[in-house]
Amino acid sequence: MKRKHILVTVTLVLISALAFYFVVGSSDLETQQEDLSDLVKDVPTKDVALATKAPKESIQVNESAAELNHLQAQIDAISNSFIEMNKYPPYSLPIQNTYIFNGEQTTQANAASIPYKDQFGSEIVVSAMLDKKVYFYGDTLQAQVDVSGLNGTNEIQIFGQLVNIETQKTYNVSFVKNGNQALTSFGLSQDLAEFDNHFLKGEISLNINAKINGEVFPNALVFRYTQASATLIDVGNANPNEEHLDIPLIFDVEEPGYYFVSALLIDAKSKRALINLQGESRLTSINNELVLKAHIGALKASNSEGPYELVGFTIKRGAEENENFDVPGTSRSSTYKVSGYQFDRYIDIEYKNQLVNERANFLKRLGGN
Repeated sequence: MKRKHILVTVTLVLISALAFYFVVGSSDLETQQEDLSDLVKDVPTKDVALATKAPKESIQVNESAAELNHLQAQIDAISNSFIEMNKYPPYSLPIQNTYIFNGEQTTQANAASIPYKDQFGSEIVVSAMLDKKVYFYGDTLQAQVDVSGLNGTNEIQIFGQLVNIETQKTYNVSFVKNGNQALTSFGLSQDLAEFDNHFLKGEISLNINAKINGEVFPNALVFRYTQASATLIDVGNANPNEEHLDIPLIFDVEEPGYYFVSALLIDAKSKRALINLQGESRLTSINNELVLKAHIGALKASNSEGPYELVGFTIKRGAEENENFDVPGTSRSSTYKVSGYQFDRYIDIEYKNQLVNERANFLKRLGGN
């Protein structure tokens, strides 16, 4: 019983130390290690030594040692995994499970399907879809409504209405039949520039009523309509800069502020996704350049010297005082060409993070290494 108590005590000490360390952080690293050493010294290991003299209990002692070895192996695995995950800077992370990029993958479709029972007990489904979740001034709204589950000849009409959620002001919009034979399908293409910008500003609901054989079946989708805080208008010449490939982004800044930008670097020939890039900077109409940096370690891990393409942009200005939302930006083009260079054009400097190293060493000491 004492040996089991010792094993449980040691296990709990180690797991508790791990949890405490990763919650508190590494600022108290030395204190935590000293505290852990004191706890381990307090474990009554003398009983284990005495127990080894008892032949009847030797098997149990071996089992306890095996379990402790297994625990140490688990801690080593955690340490190695932690080190592997942090080999690259957070602003330049290689795609672990690579895939072939499809431009449609960046489209943030906005859709909802609602099933109903009609007056005859048949199940029908009214599906609605918008091509975006956020529209900018001058965009064209594309919507589609599909009705499925119908039998025989049916009389169908689709009515649409845009509603400003804050002011409750409304505008009617018209759907037209797409002529789809398998599904009864209706489409809407609406130039948003035709509407009063004040009406459309903020969150808008597209309310849909599908009138089928005299019965009305509703659906609704919500989107945001706003002035783009900034527009990516060009990508400058990319050049090696020590351990990075610097990729300058040029913006037309409508609203000065602190911006966050992410994009995907892909191989121009194979379209294979390579690296997730992130950058942040304060932008104004004059200081309108933000540089994304691809680290040489991530480039080598991607096994591509280019040429590249930059796609899949997410652009937003951080919400400022008295603002409830980040303000999205947009890009004039969905794809920009980026030059590639041979790896020997870079200075091969390994990415190091002192905080990560401290934590990794702490884990290794827990594992007995």
